[in-house]
Amino acid sequence: MRKLSILRLISAATLCAMLAACAGEPLSQPESVPESAPTASSAEPTPSPEPAASGKQLTADQPVEGSLTLTESTLLDGYDHVSPFFDGWAFVYQNDGQAGYLSETGEFKALYTATQDELSQVDFVGIPYFYNPDFGSSRRSEIYWLGHTFRYGSNGLVPCLRDGKWGYSDLDGNMVVEPVYDQLSWLGKVGYGLRNEFKESNGTGSIYRYYDIFNSQGEVIATSSNVGWADPELGYYMIENEQTHNGDLYNADGSLVMADVPYSIGNCPWPSCDLYEGGIVLNGVAYDRTGAELPVDAESIDLFQSDLLALFDQELQDDVGTDLQGNPVLEAGLWMVSDPDESGNRYIGVQGSSAIRLYNAQFEEQPTPPLLRASKGTLYNNDAGQEVTPVRFVDQDGNEILQLEAVDAAEYPVYYPAEPLTEGDWVYWCAGDNGLTLYQVTAAG
Repeated sequence: MRKLSILRLISAATLCAMLAACAGEPLSQPESVPESAPTASSAEPTPSPEPAASGKQLTADQPVEGSLTLTESTLLDGYDHVSPFFDGWAFVYQNDGQAGYLSETGEFKALYTATQDELSQVDFVGIPYFYNPDFGSSRRSEIYWLGHTFRYGSNGLVPCLRDGKWGYSDLDGNMVVEPVYDQLSWLGKVGYGLRNEFKESNGTGSIYRYYDIFNSQGEVIATSSNVGWADPELGYYMIENEQTHNGDLYNADGSLVMADVPYSIGNCPWPSCDLYEGGIVLNGVAYDRTGAELPVDAESIDLFQSDLLALFDQELQDDVGTDLQGNPVLEAGLWMVSDPDESGNRYIGVQGSSAIRLYNAQFEEQPTPPLLRASKGTLYNNDAGQEVTPVRFVDQDGNEILQLEAVDAAEYPVYYPAEPLTEGDWVYWCAGDNGLTLYQVTAAG
């Protein structure tokens, strides 16, 4: 899945709330500009540093034929509450209690009935930060939260409710992990579940909390009577160290990243620890996923992938692309970098323009397919005195394709799990608290 990396260092409390499941923001989003006047990521263009011998020059001179547009879809009409599509399926919930999954082709799989309260209790991390679980929040927040909690994973497993307890099943309702959990995460590279058990002793009783950590197939790989936590997207999990009562942080394969990491609310790492796809930053020091210290200034990290760092250069007021040792591989101006795909290809926002280009694992420019991305325009008041939020959709060269406008929007009115958008992707336009218009990215004409 393509997704943007998050701007600057994220606090661990917020990271735990997100569980890395939401769409990110560009490293430095270009301002909305006319087609003829692309700009750099900062208000004033900054001079480029001299490229290192091993670096690759970012360019924006490769013409790409064809364009994309947004086509309105009625696929989600009639469903009261919906998540984004992940791997072809969206979680849908009706006010009568029916919960299930809808495919991109319109196939519906009913799994269980649940009250709104039962749904809101499934996930115990993140609700206070982003979502009021009585379905009273804005539609955009609701879509995010439902996707964050109930998303369909590439393993084909989803959280499933049976007799008031949660487990994992396939889309036909076949239980793979027995429903014994009071709370449960979605299952990605890893997952976690919480069991509350009442134990009576000498006429009194206490509630004991047990955490199980699952691999991507739903097999228990770790358990703890006190502290357990996992990040399904990034593939980390944490188990309490009984000697120090801090946490030992592991990769999904069980290899140790680092022992004795402080943790806090939600059993997440302490705010001095930030987790990334490529490693962690603890107390201002960067480490890869083996726990090896990296010779870079961790305070300047904007992006931390397994083979690429975006380091903020204070003098340039821009990001410089380097390898994990700090050696330049790309020049300044990384206002957007997507996650690499299985082949190592990724999209990069090109220095000095609003263009996006595709690069391979060796950071060599490749033919770029038609793309779309959203760019928030300048807010203005209409004749009725209402605040209007314009959202421009531009192509791979930064040329405007279309514009949507929301009136008196409580928050940013557009949501999409990945960027840049390619043909077949979905866009969720949430112009009001309850409104939702679904668009699919299609070829123009």
